[in-house]
Amino acid sequence: MTFLRNWHYLRYKPEPLRQAALLLAFSGAAGRGDCLLQTLDAMARDSRGQWGDNLRRLHSLLEAGHSLSSAMSLIDDFMPDQTVAAINVAEETHSLSSVLSDEARRLTHTIAAESTVRPGLDMLFVWLLAVGTMLITVVSFICIWIIPKFRRIMEDFEIALPVPLSRLASFTDFIAAWLPLFILPLLAMLAGGYWYGMQAVQQKLVRGTWPVLSGRMRYRLPEVLRVLSLAIASNGSLTDAVAAAIRSCPPGQASDRLLQLRNLLESGEQLFPAMQTAGIVRGDERSLLESARLAGNADWALRQMADRLDERARRRADFCLTLLEPALVLISGGIVLWVATAVMIPLLKLVNDLS
Repeated sequence: MTFLRNWHYLRYKPEPLRQAALLLAFSGAAGRGDCLLQTLDAMARDSRGQWGDNLRRLHSLLEAGHSLSSAMSLIDDFMPDQTVAAINVAEETHSLSSVLSDEARRLTHTIAAESTVRPGLDMLFVWLLAVGTMLITVVSFICIWIIPKFRRIMEDFEIALPVPLSRLASFTDFIAAWLPLFILPLLAMLAGGYWYGMQAVQQKLVRGTWPVLSGRMRYRLPEVLRVLSLAIASNGSLTDAVAAAIRSCPPGQASDRLLQLRNLLESGEQLFPAMQTAGIVRGDERSLLESARLAGNADWALRQMADRLDERARRRADFCLTLLEPALVLISGGIVLWVATAVMIPLLKLVNDLS
């Protein structure tokens, strides 16, 4: 999403680069009294637009007595949900500085992992808008103005309509009969779909989650694993860590299973069996985590599993985009080829029959 990230940067909106810089600044000022507020005030004075407004609001919330995670959660589209959950756990375990620097490095890694050759979903939406508008305009002009004239000419010379032109003419008649009834709903659906798609891409950029998938447990699993890893590494409460993960999730499958996990932990069950019972991890994943626990590396295994799941999801997204782009080009080219063939064949047939 390089295009949208650069656009946000130019318009002073939240994006991973500014978020990482803010977290790095906070990591150096954490635990030093008013140094955090002074750092935030200095950054707010040098910032404009929505990002500057968010920083000033964060400063006001911190002055009012809110914790850093609570203040960040009260500001819409400011920080990724995973970062807020990690900061919440770090505040309870007094490891805020290291967690802030780790989250800054993770956000920086997401920027570096973006492909500079293959465009992302943001450019794909822009491409669809531009090419789709031109394609619909040209095809509509040919179908409304050119095809009826060709059909009338062929009928005047008593020449049978070629099959491509006959099918295109039937399609044009169908569109002409029903288009007045569906033009406004169709345009509204197209505009709404494009708007929703761009909003989804923007939420992924700023908050790190897709709206459609944000309630799914497997999609939220890397975030949960990192929060649990932080709690184990800092000897924090696992129940509080799960509660922080629940607060970052919208209502849905993920929050329900995390609630079940918290109840199991409160009843005294061990973490990894409880995670499998709640449907958070699979059997093979639980076995791997149990082996790491016996070796004393449970926190490392949780973090490594989260990184592996993120990398797998990134590769799948790249694979889908790699297939989607040529598929859209082929579909657009096929439509143009069909219309061009239907237009050119009558001309050739007319020349041959009259010569």
